[in-house]
Amino acid sequence: QRLDQIRNEIRDRFGALPANVDNLLRFVQIKRFAQQMGVISITRDGARAILKMTATARVDPNKLLRMIQENPQVKFSPNGVLSLPLKTHGPEVIESIDQLLRSLAAEPVA
Repeated sequence: QRLDQIRNEIRDRFGALPANVDNLLRFVQIKRFAQQMGVISITRDGARAILKMTATARVDPNKLLRMIQENPQVKFSPNGVLSLPLKTHGPEVIESIDQLLRSLAAEPVA
């Protein structure tokens, strides 16, 4: 909600948001959701996404196990690091990360 207020204020003062600013605001929104889930960090290593999670991350273990079983390139370490290939590039990576988080989230996450 506060992010929407910031977006609207910037738009009111400066006009249409450049794509980079819009992408940044979208990423902040996704990062806040990730933090609520217990994801410590989201990074990119070449063509892979790396998500570090707390021991109490609100991730559905069945969904995570299914993802690992369906794709041998998805790796999950005992210390809570999920590594998976990215199939998108550029700004689309932001939406891919959002979809990934929402597909793994234990219900309910705000």
